[in-house]
Amino acid sequence: MVCVQPTGAAAAGYEFTETNLDLSTGAFAVEAVCTGPSAEYPGGFDGTAVAAACVTSGEYTVSGCTEQPVQCESTSKAGYVVTEESLAPGADGEDWDVTATCAEGYEGTAIATPCEINGPYTLSGCTVPVPPEEEGGSAGAVIGIILGIVAVGVIAFFGVKAMKSKGGGETTGARPSMLSPSAAAYQTDDVDPEDTSTRPGRKLSF
Repeated sequence: MVCVQPTGAAAAGYEFTETNLDLSTGAFAVEAVCTGPSAEYPGGFDGTAVAAACVTSGEYTVSGCTEQPVQCESTSKAGYVVTEESLAPGADGEDWDVTATCAEGYEGTAIATPCEINGPYTLSGCTVPVPPEEEGGSAGAVIGIILGIVAVGVIAFFGVKAMKSKGGGETTGARPSMLSPSAAAYQTDDVDPEDTSTRPGRKLSF
């Protein structure tokens, strides 16, 4: 008489280690344990598994494991203030009772989402606010530099133009130029003998 491993619903929730199934050669030797969570059984099975020999050639029997509901585990709460009343979602989430808010220094809307298979649930929605000075990022800094360079160029251009326009007029007397005190230049109306133009000449004295 030879036993065989059970299949289908009879084997759901069990894992087997088979040493001897041929009863004509020795004693029935099978160890069974309850299985953990899986995609098909997200809550897993619990209990003490027992395997019994067949009485006629065919499937042996197992018992002792019971399917469990999904039970979530606690999770990291950094950035959140959480109250956990029930971590078992239930068939339709009706038993789930976890509330969360954003901790001090964080912003957003906190959401506690139950696990779909035994394991930690998830928290989402709270983030650290971005400081105002960082909102523009590196692109904003580059644009600011470019605008600054353009502004300096415009000011310099119109400044030189204004100085040239002013220098075309006649100046009487002597006045100090915009140099260092040790090299003050003075502009006079003396005419250069070499100058044959009709425009009044200027001579710089230091």
